[in-house]
Amino acid sequence: MPSSLPMDRRETLLRGIDKTMHGVEIAPFYTPLVPKRDGWNVLILDVFDNEHLLGVAKEHGLDPARIEEVDIVGSACDIGQIDGGPFDYIVSSHNFEHLPDPVRFLQGVENKLAPQGTLRMAIPDCRATFDAFRPLTTTGDWLEWQGRTAPGHASAFEFAAYYSEFLPFQQLKGTVEAGRAMLESGEYRDVHCTIACPSSFELLVTEARALGLTALSLDWVVRRRREFLVSLTRKSAPDADVEAQRQSLLKAIRKEMRRGPPLGMLAREAVRQTFGL
Repeated sequence: MPSSLPMDRRETLLRGIDKTMHGVEIAPFYTPLVPKRDGWNVLILDVFDNEHLLGVAKEHGLDPARIEEVDIVGSACDIGQIDGGPFDYIVSSHNFEHLPDPVRFLQGVENKLAPQGTLRMAIPDCRATFDAFRPLTTTGDWLEWQGRTAPGHASAFEFAAYYSEFLPFQQLKGTVEAGRAMLESGEYRDVHCTIACPSSFELLVTEARALGLTALSLDWVVRRRREFLVSLTRKSAPDADVEAQRQSLLKAIRKEMRRGPPLGMLAREAVRQTFGL
C-alpha cells in the first residue's frame, strides 16, 4: 500500500488530527505524541500508574516533568471498557506489538472511536529489530490469542530464545536456556507478541476483516527505517476481491522478508557506534 504522506514521523501520525479533537494516547511514558502540556485534549491509558512510571523515570535518570499523567490504568486490550468517548482519535507508538489479544484491542478501538475517528500506530518492523529471527505472526495466532490477558508461552519463549542484534552485524543472541528462564520466571512477561513487517500487518488486518473480527480498515502504511506507521478507520463495506488482496500481500511479504532490513542504515549506525561519531 504505497503512500504519498510526508515522512516526518509525528506529522505523519497526526495528519488530520488537531487539538480541538478528543482522543486517547496509549502508554506514551515520557515521549507523548499529543502532550497535555501543549494543550492536547487527550486521556492517557497505561497499564502502569503514575507512581510506578515516576519510579521508572527516577531509576533511569529521566526528567519526571516529561512523564504524562495517567488518567486510566489498565490494559490497552480493554480499551473498549474505559469510560468516555466516542473519541476522534487513538494513538499508540510501539505498544500494539506487546498486546496479548490484538483482536480484543481492535474491537475495543472500534467501539470507542467516533464514526470518522482514526487509530494511528507506530509498529516496529521485525526485520530491523531484535525480532528479526522470529516467525511472522499469522491471523491464526490472533485467533488463538483471543481471551488472553498475558502473553502466552510461545511469545515468551521466542522473545528470549530468538533475540537478535544487528550491530555490528545481524547475529542471534538468544538461547534455549534464556527461553526456559523466561518461561520459568513466574512474572508477567512484557514481550513482543505480534511480529510483523508492513505487508504482513496489512494481511493480518485484511484477514481479520474478512473473518468479521473487526470493521477497521487500513487507510495507509508508511515504511520507515525500523518501524512502519499505520492509519485505520472504520469501514463497514466489505473489501473487494479479498483473495486477490491476499495473494498480492503474500507475494509482497516474501519480497520484504527476502530483502531484509535497511542494511545501509544499520551499517551507518555501526560505524557511528564504533568510532563514537
